[in-house]
Amino acid sequence: MSFTREQQDMLEAYGFDLMAQTEAILRHVREYQRGLQRLRGTLPKRRSADATQSPVAVMTAHIQSLREILAQFDSCLAEVEGITRNAPGDREPAPVVKGRFTRRSRTDNRDR
Repeated sequence: MSFTREQQDMLEAYGFDLMAQTEAILRHVREYQRGLQRLRGTLPKRRSADATQSPVAVMTAHIQSLREILAQFDSCLAEVEGITRNAPGDREPAPVVKGRFTRRSRTDNRDR
């Protein structure tokens, strides 16, 4: 399978996008977990400007952000998949025949 230079550049750019989106996903999951810990009382209350938000509101905001990022992530994966499907020389592999076949010699056929 070979890709044009443009396709390679696009795949590289999408790779960086996927990494950035993965980091954002992890960041929002971490903040969701921190909100849950605050709700349970296992983490001290915030002392920042967001201290007025309840832990549930914080968790809900991060869930909404996660949904948006996951939609972007899925879209990016679809773009990568489209590029890889349309690669020159990319053909479906020959079907694999399942089963066990043995090679018989001519003498094997005479015994029957």
